[in-house]
Amino acid sequence: MAIRGSITSVVIFDENLYRPTGLVGKWMTKVTTRFVAEAMAAAPVDTGELVAGISGDTNRLGPRQIQGTISSSAPHTMWVIRGTGFPVKGSEGRIYTTKGFVTRDKADAYVSLWGHTPRGGKFTRYGRGDKTGPGRRMKTQVRKKGYWLRLPFPSRSGGPVFAFSVAGQEPNNFLFEAWKRTGYTHSAIRRSGASFPGELT
Repeated sequence: MAIRGSITSVVIFDENLYRPTGLVGKWMTKVTTRFVAEAMAAAPVDTGELVAGISGDTNRLGPRQIQGTISSSAPHTMWVIRGTGFPVKGSEGRIYTTKGFVTRDKADAYVSLWGHTPRGGKFTRYGRGDKTGPGRRMKTQVRKKGYWLRLPFPSRSGGPVFAFSVAGQEPNNFLFEAWKRTGYTHSAIRRSGASFPGELT
């Protein structure tokens, strides 16, 4: 005797699709993983801190809602994305200290003082010396505090190097570039209506 059966209906709870093991959950994880890989490839490399700080995660927010998140934890991320300089509005310029940014005049970064230069070469307002000896009183320009950037490398003599300003850099929105590259493979995010540049925080 043969037994036959037929399936008359199939009930699928679509909430299951949004679980980590569901179709939507797996898809979002795949997109986020690709996004992270593209961001790491697009990020500029100097010390490697920027690339090392890029990560992604997938979270279920509700029965039918899932979210993929990418982040860059390096402290200088926004300086890379938005550019640096004067003004910091997407075009290359100069970087100053707070006081230097206000004046932008190198003459304001010095003060002229009358004093003595002892044999050790250290300038001071006070001291003894005749008009012809190494300790003679003279007018010397001295850097004002707060106007100078200390550069991260020593001078030839081994001492610190100070600069009134340094060159800025053009903006490099490597996260948005990664978003576009991910969209080439996963076309659904191109049609999602998301405004990625406006979501940067």
